[in-house]
Amino acid sequence: MRKLALSSLLLLFPLLLSAQDEVGQPVKQKSEIRFPGSVGMAPAKLTGENLWVAESSKPFFVIPGVLDMVKIFKAEGPLTIGGYFADGSGEFELRQYKGPYVVIIRAAGKGKVDLLTFLEGGKEADVVRKTVEVDSGKGPIPPPPDPPIPEPADELLKSLSAAWAMEFATDKLKRDDMAALYRKAAKWAREDTALTKVKDLADKVSVERKKLRPNNELPNVHAVIIKRLDSTLPRTLNAPLDNTNRLKCSSEFDLIAQYLEKLP
Repeated sequence: MRKLALSSLLLLFPLLLSAQDEVGQPVKQKSEIRFPGSVGMAPAKLTGENLWVAESSKPFFVIPGVLDMVKIFKAEGPLTIGGYFADGSGEFELRQYKGPYVVIIRAAGKGKVDLLTFLEGGKEADVVRKTVEVDSGKGPIPPPPDPPIPEPADELLKSLSAAWAMEFATDKLKRDDMAALYRKAAKWAREDTALTKVKDLADKVSVERKKLRPNNELPNVHAVIIKRLDSTLPRTLNAPLDNTNRLKCSSEFDLIAQYLEKLP
C-alpha cells in the first residue's frame, strides 16, 4: 500500500473534517471501504484488546486526529484474523477478510478520537470522519523518577545534604537565599574594611541570616554551617580580620555558598 505524503495530508486535514458522521449513525456508502458490522457503521467504543478491522479492494487510509489514541496496522489480504472484535459478541472469533487491503485498529489511549477514512486518490467529498471512544485500559505512563544524587565525597557537602533532607526543605528559594547570603558574606570578608575582627564579620552574617529566616527555619542546615565554621575559621572570634583571616573567611563562605547551590 502506497504511503500518503504527510505534508499533503496536513494541508487537507481541515477540509477533511467537513465530511463526518455521528457515533453509531449510518454513513452513506461513498467508497468501497467495508467497515466492521453493518456497512458504514462506526463502532461507538473501542476498548482493551478489541479490534476494529476494515477492508477494501482499493488502497485506503485511516488517519487518527490524535496519533497516540489508537494504533493502526496495515495488512495484505485475503487473510484470517483471530481476536475480540469491537462489533463482536465478546467471544474470541476468527474472521476472514477477502479484500487485498486491510487496516486493523486498536485502542492505545483513553478518550474520543476522530478517524478520517478515505480511498487513495479519492475526492475530499468522499472522506468520512468517524468519532470513536477509545479506552485501552492503561493509565498514563508516569515520568521517570529523578536520577539519584551521587554520594558526595566532601564531608561538608554530605552533612549539608543530610541536613537539607531532614528539614524536608523542598522550597528551593530557601536554598538559593541562603547561598546568596554566604556569597555576600564572602564579599564582606574581602572588602568591608569597617569590619576589624572575625567576630564583627560573624555578627554581621548572623544578623542577616535572622532577617532572611526570622522563624529560625532550616536549623539543621544552620547547625552544620556553624560546626564547619567553628572548625575552620580562627579559633578566637576576637582575632583580627587581617589579610590572612579575610582570605580564610572568604574562602569558607564561598565554599558554603557553592555547596548550598548543589543541594536538590
